[in-house]
Amino acid sequence: MTLDLWLLLAAAGLYFVMIMLPTTGSLLKHGVAWASGARDKEVEVPVWVARAKRAQANMQENMVIFVPLMLIAHLAHPDHASTILAGYIFLGAWVVYVPLYLKGIAYLRTLYWMVSIGGMGLIVSSLIG
Repeated sequence: MTLDLWLLLAAAGLYFVMIMLPTTGSLLKHGVAWASGARDKEVEVPVWVARAKRAQANMQENMVIFVPLMLIAHLAHPDHASTILAGYIFLGAWVVYVPLYLKGIAYLRTLYWMVSIGGMGLIVSSLIG
């Protein structure tokens, strides 16, 4: 498998972890009986769990763009240096973004989100340039 596809797989792995964070936090707070039920009523969750849910939603919005861009770039030129750099930028920014979001560090978190957007911009640039 080429490095650009490994980066795509790593991003999917990070997204999976981000999905599991709020689930795990809720499970720890409310127990297995609650988690196994229908969960029809909203329950109080720790602040970090609510933040994890919002971060996960943000990642979902970005993955909808990142995944096709990486796949198109891979088809156009597998393992191209700018695509690999863009993948590292995107993934690295999100690895930093998540703990910043969970801790509630606003402006720095936004800066790393913007860096991840820049990574996607680099992919687009390599495709059209």
